[in-house]
Amino acid sequence: DCPRLVTVGRRLSALLEEDARVARRLDGASVLEEVAPLLGALVGALTLSLSRGDPPERALQWGVAAASATFFKP
Repeated sequence: DCPRLVTVGRRLSALLEEDARVARRLDGASVLEEVAPLLGALVGALTLSLSRGDPPERALQWGVAAASATFFKP
C-alpha cells in the first residue's frame, strides 16, 4: 500500500505528473483568498468521511467533490 495523493494546482500536478500515488488532480486557486476555503473544504470532507468509517477511497471522493464545489461556484 502506498499513500494516495491529491494535487492542488498546476505546478504541483506537473511536478508529480508521472507519480503513481496521485489519485486526483485539482486546479488551484487563482487568488490567495481562494486557498483557505479550497483546502478547508477538502480537509473537512475528508475528516468527516473518515470519521464515519468510510474507506479512504470514498473519503477522497467526498473531499475532492467538496473542494471542487467550493472552487467552482456557479
